[in-house]
Amino acid sequence: MILTTVEIEKIKDFEEQGFFSSTYLAIDKRLEREVAVKDINVNGKEKEEEVENFFHEALKLSQSEHPRILPIYFVGLCNTDGGEEVIPRVVTKYMRNGTLSGVLQEQYATGFTLPLDTIIRYAHDIIQSLIHLHSLDILHLDLKASNLFIGDDGKLVVGDFGQSRFLVDGLTADAENLYPALIPDEFSKKGVVDKTADIYQFGILLYSICCYDYYRNYLEVEYQIDVEVLKGLFANPEERDKEAIKAFGKNLKRYKCRYPDL
Repeated sequence: MILTTVEIEKIKDFEEQGFFSSTYLAIDKRLEREVAVKDINVNGKEKEEEVENFFHEALKLSQSEHPRILPIYFVGLCNTDGGEEVIPRVVTKYMRNGTLSGVLQEQYATGFTLPLDTIIRYAHDIIQSLIHLHSLDILHLDLKASNLFIGDDGKLVVGDFGQSRFLVDGLTADAENLYPALIPDEFSKKGVVDKTADIYQFGILLYSICCYDYYRNYLEVEYQIDVEVLKGLFANPEERDKEAIKAFGKNLKRYKCRYPDL
């Protein structure tokens, strides 16, 4: 394991944060350009092989180079600002136009859905990325609006490969910590997924694009299984509320029963 450095000057946190990482806008001082930085929470892991597993995301990003895939600039182990902790860090292109989630929030605040031609164009962009990834036997496994970025050309770019996996003989059983609202039934029942898992998630994503307000209401209000709830329940082991976690499990079960075909 080699400790590497990149001279990063943090500017601000992004509004949308992952469950296992912190992301922010920064300046690469050596190359004098804005970048997006993802510092991964190692959760106290100390073994070299365990930490190296976090770089699988960068490996998949580098191997899946494509106009619809987020470009990667740097990956390595870096010291935190205080210099006491060493963490895995992934630095990618900064997508200044934000995410599809931000676009949907702004659009639905107006009371109107996205134009049909825009929805079709976005769907085409996502399908193109999936065709490319699947040709390399890579599953994304985390297709949602907050992981899709708006490129300079107005097209979608797929990012956040933290949950992605390589396929072996067409299947993968190594699919843990998936976003609850996106878990395919096949994995829940059999513990394995294949390329249809991404297609399943694409269907949910397309629904969220067309009916964003209903989709968010289901996750945040009716079933309470969105990312913010997850963070509150599972992020800090010392503050976990067993009753709240139990209630979360019941809500998730209700959600899966309510939408068995999603």
